[in-house]
Amino acid sequence: MLIRVGTRLQKAIMEYSIMSIEGPARGGVMRRVLGVTLRVVLLFGLCQHAVAQSDGKSGPRFPRIASVQIGNGVGLANQERLSAIGKSDVAILSLWPGWGPFNGMTMADVVDQIRADNPQIIVAPYTNVTETNDTRQVVPDKVSNEIGPAGKRDWWLRKSDGTRMSHWSDNHSINHSKFTTPDAKGQRFHGWYANYVTDTILSKARFNAVYSDVMPPQAHVVADWNGDGIDDQRDSSIAIQAVTEGSAAYVNKLQELNPGKIRIGNLTQGFHPKRNLPAIYNGLLEGAILEGFMGQSWSIEKWNGWQEMMKQYRRLMGALREPKIAILNAHVHETDYRLMRYGLTSTLMDNGYFAVDPDGLPDFSWQFWYDEFDVDLGYAIDAPQTAAWSKGVYKREFQNGLVLINPRGNGPQTVGVGAGWKRFSGSQDPTHNSGQPASTILLAEADGIILLRADGGGS
Repeated sequence: MLIRVGTRLQKAIMEYSIMSIEGPARGGVMRRVLGVTLRVVLLFGLCQHAVAQSDGKSGPRFPRIASVQIGNGVGLANQERLSAIGKSDVAILSLWPGWGPFNGMTMADVVDQIRADNPQIIVAPYTNVTETNDTRQVVPDKVSNEIGPAGKRDWWLRKSDGTRMSHWSDNHSINHSKFTTPDAKGQRFHGWYANYVTDTILSKARFNAVYSDVMPPQAHVVADWNGDGIDDQRDSSIAIQAVTEGSAAYVNKLQELNPGKIRIGNLTQGFHPKRNLPAIYNGLLEGAILEGFMGQSWSIEKWNGWQEMMKQYRRLMGALREPKIAILNAHVHETDYRLMRYGLTSTLMDNGYFAVDPDGLPDFSWQFWYDEFDVDLGYAIDAPQTAAWSKGVYKREFQNGLVLINPRGNGPQTVGVGAGWKRFSGSQDPTHNSGQPASTILLAEADGIILLRADGGGS
């Protein structure tokens, strides 16, 4: 697997030793070298997530990397895997009530090991208010026991004939809306589940965020959401109200129960050229992921172009609360370095976080680590880029480097960046990342490159 110790921490250490720290830098090397003083700085930073980071001049340095580990949760009890996750800025983990111990590790051990390498990392457990697997006993038992008048308006999502609905293999859909009958404590499912997640997951380890999967703008299935005996179409006003209000109520209850924790949602379906983000989701969350924005036949970049993908990226940044943790996820085969660069450099045109889903392996089951992830670009000098710089190529400058991206369909382009730049030295694709001076770059379409200052910045 592509896992290696980075050099960007070493650069950050040197900068820290000669000037006041400009923002949080990551990793175990810095922690060991700077000792108690830096621990105080980093621990103080844990309380600062709510401040603005979307200006590109505060928060994590660039590139910003997210690790989305929502498959094979048992496999998290792996030292190599955890070490790779710990080099990221954000980690979303497949952990559930009663997880472990596996390989002698508890849920708290998993999170603690990640934090030992990187005290600043944002760590969120996976949650899903819209469906459950019948093997997760407590949730399906609770849902089955909450039956409304005459057996109607219970907590399972059903068609008007009583059939339980499912939109994902081995799972059943839950009616997480406000249309259901409250339980004895006056809670509907979204409120009960927020309490359950708080008690059985968030209180068990040092999480500073929580991830809510499946927050669509409309229903996945036709069902009788309000129990009136009539099936509601997926895009009907009743279905949209049920889905979005229920999801919003869930994340708001999480905030009430866990003040200060960052809420990250899966808003993928709301950022589509043919859909609008429901108003109730706008400004609701601090973070969100767009799954598969590159790398699949259904990816927006593939069927509707790079410009449209970037438009959705900017829409997402605008819809989030500070610190605006916008995660762009690309499906990448392990050694497809060009696609990885294309995704990473696209992400670097704004202030979001890049996540690789290891295409060809079980979904989200490992963290690849690439040479580019270890480069320390520092903070952004240029604002997010919305227009091409030269010959259809986009450029953004950072404290320690320069990033170029040539969109698909633009053809190969040769551009001059002037003196003072070099390719960084990489072992995975040494032809592309040769360490040589670079005043002129020939860049294939659907590719990008990170250059460093020739005077040593970021190397």
